[in-house]
Amino acid sequence: IVELREKIAQRDFEIAELYVKMEYPKAALIYYDLVVNEYADTKLLEPAYFGKVKMLVRLKKFDEARETMRLYRQQFPSGPHLDELNQLAAGNL
Repeated sequence: IVELREKIAQRDFEIAELYVKMEYPKAALIYYDLVVNEYADTKLLEPAYFGKVKMLVRLKKFDEARETMRLYRQQFPSGPHLDELNQLAAGNL
């Protein structure tokens, strides 16, 4: 079951990344949210949070972006994307 959940999370994350490349941030946000909410027990939780923040900033949903950043920092205090999050916050929020 764990392996299958990981594969489904990977599929949904890749769909989100595809929507980012296709310039559909709302669609990408839906899939990042899906990974965050349904597959929090997978290795894709951290990159999905980061992708979600980027899409929220891109869509100018700054309050939601701030809250998601707070949750990211809380769950991943030494996460690999902290510097990028700080740059996003400094530049946009």
